Amino acid sequence: MRKKGDEPRMALVCLGVILCFAMLVDGNETASIFVGGVSGIESLADPQSSVEYRGDGGGIYLHHTGWSSNRLTNAQRNSIINDIWKGHSFGVELGFHDNNTTSWQNAYKKLYHDLGIRPAFITCNAFSSDRVPDVDDWAATIEAFRAVGVSDDVPIYATFEYQNFPSKMLTLMDNLVSRRKDFQDIIRASKGLTLDIPPTVYFRRLNHTNPNARKYHEWMIDAIKWTKDNGFSVGMIISPNDSRTRYGEDTKAFLDVLLQQNALADFYIVENYSPADPQTYSNPVGNEDTPHHQLGCARLVVQNFLSQLTTTPKEPFSGEPLALPGTILAVEYDKGGEGVSYHDSDRENRGVQSRGIDLRTTEGVDITNGPDSGYAIGWIVEGEWVEYTTNVARAGEYELEFHVSSLSGGGSIGLEVNGETVLSAIAVPQTDDWDIYGTFTEHVTLSGGSQVWRVNMKSGGFNLHKIVVRSEGTNLVGDRTLSAQTKELRLLPSAQSSRIFYLSREADWNLYSLQGSRLNSGYGKVVDMSAFSIGVYMVRFEGRVKSLILR
Repeated sequence: MRKKGDEPRMALVCLGVILCFAMLVDGNETASIFVGGVSGIESLADPQSSVEYRGDGGGIYLHHTGWSSNRLTNAQRNSIINDIWKGHSFGVELGFHDNNTTSWQNAYKKLYHDLGIRPAFITCNAFSSDRVPDVDDWAATIEAFRAVGVSDDVPIYATFEYQNFPSKMLTLMDNLVSRRKDFQDIIRASKGLTLDIPPTVYFRRLNHTNPNARKYHEWMIDAIKWTKDNGFSVGMIISPNDSRTRYGEDTKAFLDVLLQQNALADFYIVENYSPADPQTYSNPVGNEDTPHHQLGCARLVVQNFLSQLTTTPKEPFSGEPLALPGTILAVEYDKGGEGVSYHDSDRENRGVQSRGIDLRTTEGVDITNGPDSGYAIGWIVEGEWVEYTTNVARAGEYELEFHVSSLSGGGSIGLEVNGETVLSAIAVPQTDDWDIYGTFTEHVTLSGGSQVWRVNMKSGGFNLHKIVVRSEGTNLVGDRTLSAQTKELRLLPSAQSSRIFYLSREADWNLYSLQGSRLNSGYGKVVDMSAFSIGVYMVRFEGRVKSLILR
C-alpha cells in the first residue's frame, strides 16, 4: 500500500511547457510560455481557438516566416495585436545576417515596431545554416534593433542551433558553451540564449548508434547550466519536428529530462516552423482543443502541469530555518521544487485524501497519513531525497531519533549536512504494519549554525514521519545547560547490540507487548531485550511510553 508501483499512474494527456503571467526579465525565477508558428498561424486571428489559453494569461510568439507571409491579411494582423491578444506578452522570432543588419532592421520596424508591437524578447537564428556567428556581427545586430525602437530592457537572444547540425554532432564535447569564449561572449551580449531543440531530435541523438552523437545531451545541459550559473536567462524552443500526434508525449518526456537534471529554462516557446498546409499537417497552431496542436498542448500544460514545472526560490517550509535541537517533520521539507528542495522518482504525488486534505499535491514527494493525525513521506524508493534548512544551536554530540514505519523492513536512510555525509546508510527496522510507527536512534557530531540537511533514501520500503534531534549530555535552555542527572530521562540503544537498551539514568521500567500485556520489568539503566523475538514493544518509564523495535 505504501510502495511505489502499487497504484496505477495517472494518464498524462499533453505535456509541455511552463506559464507564468509576469513579463520576462533577466534572471527571472518563474517561467513563461509563448505559442505560435508558421503552419496555421491564421488560427491566432481566430478568438475561438484560444479562449482558455488566453484566459490563463498565455503569451504569443510571432515567427517571422509566418507573420510576414500572405497567410495573414493586414486585418488579421491588426486583430491579433489590438484585439485578441491585446494585453498578452509577445515574443518575436527574426533571422540574422552576419554582414548585413539592414534588411532585418527594416523588417522589424515595418512589421513589428510600426504596428505597435513591444515584445518581451526577440530571438534571432544566429546559428542557422551551419553558421557560427562572429561576436562583433552579433553585437552589431543588437545595436541595429535598438536603433529602430527596441528598448534596452528587451533582451535579444541568439538562438543556438549549433547542436542540431549533423556535421557538428561528432565534435559536440569539444564545443561546449563552458569551453568556448566566443559562445560565452555572445551570451553575455544577449544576456541569455534560446535553444532550439525539438524533443524528437533530442531523443534521436540520445539513441544514436554513434556514442559521440549521444553527447548531444551533455551539450544541452552544459549550455543551460553555464548560462544560468552566470546570471543569464535561458529560453527553450520546443517544436514538433516529425512527432505528429506524439508531440505532447515527446514534450513531456523531454521536460522530465530537464527537471531531473535541474536544468529548467526560464521561458518556453511552443511553435512549428513548417510551411505545410495546416489542413494536412499534424501540428499546426490549430486550436486549444486538440492536444498535438500548438495551442492545445500549451493550454493543457497551463491547466495541468504549471505548478509542477515552475521553479520557485529555495526557502524553509515555514519561512524560517528549523531550530535544532527540535523536531523535523518529514513533510515540511524546503520549498523550491524538484531538484532544488527534493528529488522524487516521478512527478505524481499520491497525496492525502482520507482526511479531506490535499497536502503539497502539486509536488512529487509522496505523502501519506502518519501517526497522531500527522503526515509522513511514503512510497519511498531508492535515490529520492528531501532537504531541510536548519539552524543548530551549537556544536556538539546529538542524538537523532527517526520515527518510521515499515511493513517488512529492508529500507535504509542516510543524511548529509551541508553536502558532507553524516550517516551513510542506516537500516530501517520492520514494524509489521504501515500504520505502526516505531523509532530508532543514531548519534552524530554536528557543527553549530545554519545548515542544509539532506535526508537520502538509500533504499525504499518505509515511511518517514519525523526526526527528533536532541543534544547529548545537556539539554539546552536558553544560554544555560542542565546536568545529565536532571535532564529528561531517555532510552538509548547499545552500540554493541540492537536488543540491549540503556536508560540515561536509573529508573523503574516496564515492558509491554503492543496488545498491552506486561512482559518484563526492572530497575536500573539496562533494559535487556535479548530474550525477545523480532518485533515492536512498548517500554514505560516515569510516565513515558516509548516503542522499541527489535531487528
